[in-house]
Amino acid sequence: MSDPRRLSVLLLINSLERAGAEKVVANLAATMDRSRFDLTVATIWPVGELKEEIVSAGTGVYSLCARGDSILRAVIPLRQLLRRNHVDILHSQLGAAGLLARLTAMTCRELGTIHTEQAIADAYSLFGRILNCATQWLPDMVIAPSSDVHASWNICPLTRARRTAVIPNGIHIPVWPSQSGARQHWRSLFAAGDDELVVGTIGYCYERKGQRFLLEASRDLLERHRARLIIVGEGPLKPQLQQLARAYGMDDRVTFTGAQRDIGGILESFDVFVLPSVAEGMPIVLLEAMAREVPSVATTVGGNSDVIHDGESGLLVPPKAVSPLHDAIDELLSSPQLRSQIGASGRSRIIAEFSVERMSRDYGLVYERVAAYHSDMPKQSLN
Repeated sequence: MSDPRRLSVLLLINSLERAGAEKVVANLAATMDRSRFDLTVATIWPVGELKEEIVSAGTGVYSLCARGDSILRAVIPLRQLLRRNHVDILHSQLGAAGLLARLTAMTCRELGTIHTEQAIADAYSLFGRILNCATQWLPDMVIAPSSDVHASWNICPLTRARRTAVIPNGIHIPVWPSQSGARQHWRSLFAAGDDELVVGTIGYCYERKGQRFLLEASRDLLERHRARLIIVGEGPLKPQLQQLARAYGMDDRVTFTGAQRDIGGILESFDVFVLPSVAEGMPIVLLEAMAREVPSVATTVGGNSDVIHDGESGLLVPPKAVSPLHDAIDELLSSPQLRSQIGASGRSRIIAEFSVERMSRDYGLVYERVAAYHSDMPKQSLN
């Protein structure tokens, strides 16, 4: 360690594009106790737009190799960075970073290693699941953000239960009510009138996010409730989703915004947030919506059921089920009182269980436990 009073922790991730796991890394970099931990962030490929946010929090950011390079090219730069920073704990997130960390740990026995697996096992290809399962015994600890993600990987015979734990993702809780003016700004850009309701979803446009089920579920709702549907995000399915909206005769009430940076501001403009995903880990965007008192509908996949108490802090529906999704959105659009009740309860839920301070505290305890296990002191159990 460069400072004997602090543990040196390297957070390793694929890149720093503005997405869920990347936001978790940025939140950890901003909130870990600097009197106990000296943090550095490394990406395998060029860093992405969250770099500025992390650097402004006082954390160094390094890129290990060029875009398109094999992760094998990152092994030597990673080992050099570990030595130069006297790293005690290597904490990886996402598949490629996890594999790179495991390859490195095989020859660095003194290094404490932790991997956070943000996705359920079925989100990986068969080869990816086999590779993960075959190497999951290598990290000292494997962390999942939800009980579903934990269960999906813990069935692997090579994953020892004593080395796994659940630490839910956490976010910065925004001050509420907001005084930013973002609601009016974005609603004007969406051409939403004062008497219109806005239903929205945010996510990469591909099959796992389930936007096509939302479009189908909304076919008769938008006209009947004088509502608009906002779909935020880019991705390979976006042209097909736009074509589907035209085929349903909804294109005058559906807006595709593409990728956006001001996610918090956009969420403030929504009257109902919908997450129609087919698979999830623990989506940061759901936490962000609920923290802003936006009544939310989500599918019963991944960590959604850990976050939402159905009928109290949100509404849960089965994945790929258009009729229940339609009915849940209809119920919220029909009742301002219900929207207000669920919105307030959702924010209380996030404050109580899903703050970034709670997440950072839990990870800090794991870092210290793993470091003690690797120290010269008598070995301690990781239980």
